[in-house]
Amino acid sequence: MRVLIAEDSDIERMILQEAVEGLGHECIAAADGSQAWSLFQESSADVLISDWLMPGLEGPELCRRVRAQAGAPYTYVVMLTALEDKGSTMAGMAAGADDYLTKPLNVDDLEARLVAAARVTTLHQKLTGRAVEREHSLARRQKLLGLASRLAAEADADRLLSSACWSQCATRCRHTPARSSCTSRVPEPSRSGAWS
Repeated sequence: MRVLIAEDSDIERMILQEAVEGLGHECIAAADGSQAWSLFQESSADVLISDWLMPGLEGPELCRRVRAQAGAPYTYVVMLTALEDKGSTMAGMAAGADDYLTKPLNVDDLEARLVAAARVTTLHQKLTGRAVEREHSLARRQKLLGLASRLAAEADADRLLSSACWSQCATRCRHTPARSSCTSRVPEPSRSGAWS
């Protein structure tokens, strides 16, 4: 997976980056929330691990911006914080975070979060793919329905025309009831040029 880290502490950012790469993931690191936001806009990430307290753009606001991206692939957001109270955890979740990690970093906890992130992002990709397939299928069905409606309208027009022709033919052939088909003929001009 592609993991974007937003951490203002150089040492903690380096430790986190090495841990993510050690678990087999591609990692891009940003020194603050604003830089992380710029990197995210250039190329989204599967996972965002963001420190809560950073100068400028803090973790919860970065999370809200990521969530506000309409049509972007789902990014699993993990808030990284030294704050352990439930209020902070709930505030992070309200901002759109999926999970959180507490400092100091425990690599086993990080690995567990990344396993969960892989499941969620894979499931989201599958669901998005199915939704796109359904939209295409619906569009094809609507085209076929439109074609069927046009064909039905043409068939109705042909039936009406045929019915009108038969009615006209029956009126002309009224005096020949023994015949099963219309024998009326198109009037021909007389030698004088008048129609008979």
